[in-house]
Amino acid sequence: MVDELVPSRLRATGQVAAKSVTFGLAPVAGALGGGLVYGHVSPRAMFLAAGVCAALAGLVAAQTSASRPATYHSSSGSKMS
Repeated sequence: MVDELVPSRLRATGQVAAKSVTFGLAPVAGALGGGLVYGHVSPRAMFLAAGVCAALAGLVAAQTSASRPATYHSSSGSKMS
């Protein structure tokens, strides 16, 4: 998906930025935020917020994949979504 969003000359940079956020920044921010809510509000509120975020992410992913046209892999000709 990143390859489709960034210019071809910046694909490596786009991949690095996406992986840095996905595997670096997001887990740290999530653990810190979840710990703060768990400790200062309640465990129930933390799990409720996590469930709402997961549901919203699922809806966004479903909308995004439904609105994108199917692409074809250049070497095999097989349909990919």
